[in-house]
Amino acid sequence: MIYFNMPQVPLRHFGFSARIQAMTPEERALLERTAASVEENNKILRGLRRSNRTAIIMRVVYWIVIIVLSFGAYYLIQPYFDFLTSLGSGGGSSQSQNGSLPDMQQVQNAAQSLKQLLQQQ
Repeated sequence: MIYFNMPQVPLRHFGFSARIQAMTPEERALLERTAASVEENNKILRGLRRSNRTAIIMRVVYWIVIIVLSFGAYYLIQPYFDFLTSLGSGGGSSQSQNGSLPDMQQVQNAAQSLKQLLQQQ
């Protein structure tokens, strides 16, 4: 940085007057320290912004992966759920004709059928 040692010069502008004084060595040192600390703060703030942006992007990617994997898992498991629900009462739902839950024999038949299906693959 370049500083000029200026003597006290009267300055007149629009009827107002002011005096410009030369900077003392203490003031210059204070100004240089302040400028250095401002530069350091800017570096720190830029790093914080960059890490914040990275965290937001990673959070979005994380949730996209979770959602895609959930749909993929549903797509892969759906045939097995359809098979189990069709076993309950001959093709409709897993409840018997009178609307109650399936009895023990139907549950055992469904488990046996699932076991056979898994052994085939």
